Amino acid sequence: MAKKNINSSSGLNPHKKAGRGLENPLDKLVRLAEKPTLENLVLELTCGNPSLYRRSLDYLRNAITLTGEDSSAAEVESLTALWDELEGDLAEIDELGGGDDDTVDRVGELLSDLAENLKKAKIPRDDRRLFLEKALPYIRSANAGMDDQLYELAFAACRDAEDRRHFAGRLEDIGSRWALINAMRIYRELNDRDHYLNLRLQDLNYGDDYYDLADFYWKHGEREKALVTARDGLAKGQGRLTELRKFLAKRANSSGNREGFLDLHYQETADGLTSEGYRQFRALCNDEEWGRYEPKLMANLQKAWPSEQVKIRLLRGEDALAAEIISRQRLERYSGFEFLSQAKRLEKTQPEKILKFYLTGVGSLRHPMPRKQYARIAKALEMIRRVLVDVLNDAGRWNQYKAELLRKTKHWPAFHEEAAERIADWKPE
Repeated sequence: MAKKNINSSSGLNPHKKAGRGLENPLDKLVRLAEKPTLENLVLELTCGNPSLYRRSLDYLRNAITLTGEDSSAAEVESLTALWDELEGDLAEIDELGGGDDDTVDRVGELLSDLAENLKKAKIPRDDRRLFLEKALPYIRSANAGMDDQLYELAFAACRDAEDRRHFAGRLEDIGSRWALINAMRIYRELNDRDHYLNLRLQDLNYGDDYYDLADFYWKHGEREKALVTARDGLAKGQGRLTELRKFLAKRANSSGNREGFLDLHYQETADGLTSEGYRQFRALCNDEEWGRYEPKLMANLQKAWPSEQVKIRLLRGEDALAAEIISRQRLERYSGFEFLSQAKRLEKTQPEKILKFYLTGVGSLRHPMPRKQYARIAKALEMIRRVLVDVLNDAGRWNQYKAELLRKTKHWPAFHEEAAERIADWKPE
């Protein structure tokens, strides 16, 4: 069998002198050493070094054909070594509630590697459960910030219904809300009605909880229970209600209840109003229906984000109202392309209101600032000049404004450098 090199991904011996073709002293010593000596060397190097131990173990597992219990035992040992390699850092991260980025990334990657290897491992149930038990204390504490990776590892230890049922029971022992939610999911997948309902009926607080139960009842043919649960959820559920509304709207539509269908879609649209939601709801309605719902939607407009208010006003062709909303904002909060493009779109029809918005980007200039602030102000000045000179054709007003700024900032060379990069006629004395 050809010799494999575990020291270099290129396959070259890193100790061989380039271009001379000379045998490295280590190569010669390895070739001359007797088997017991090499055995002692490997054992000594890997003792106390989980990473090197695992790499050596995996190298030999790939180089030597093992069968039956020997193969399984070697695979378990490799997985255990990978756990040992990460657990010290994981325990510290869990104790402190975090760690430096490099350590956290490394532990997260090793946990994912372990889960992936465990999924493919051909090892007995009892050995798989050892890794489940290793993960459970950290799932219980939930302090390492690695819930996803730890659950991935725990689920990788489960191969069949018996494994998943065992895991669900252990999650019930933990008793935290997230653990119980995962236990419920397992019982639903197993079609274990009694265990699922026992947990679910004790935990109905959020809209998603009610939706989960309503969906369960519906899929099991208990249609009236599903509808009652969904309606209760709309009345009592906290947080997001989107799925419940969609669930009930679909049933209202299929039963021919047009008014109920539209009312539910209206509630969803008005709750977090956006231009896209406004457009989609308009498409659902005929003209008569839209005439009933549009005033109610517009009454909710002030609750929407300013950027969405502007988009809705523009959809309605209300440029003056859109510009009025923009004029009440501060430029530094809206550096995104979309909002600024809306402002630029309105420069020609509503120049004074848009100018008011741009002027907020300059501020009072009472004291020097970091250069990055000067760069931001220079962008605002470029916009101000565009409105005054290119749109309003009022160079005199621009020159008067510029002269006042030059007076305030005459001892700020960095500011003038940033401004001159963007504005051709910026010429401080």
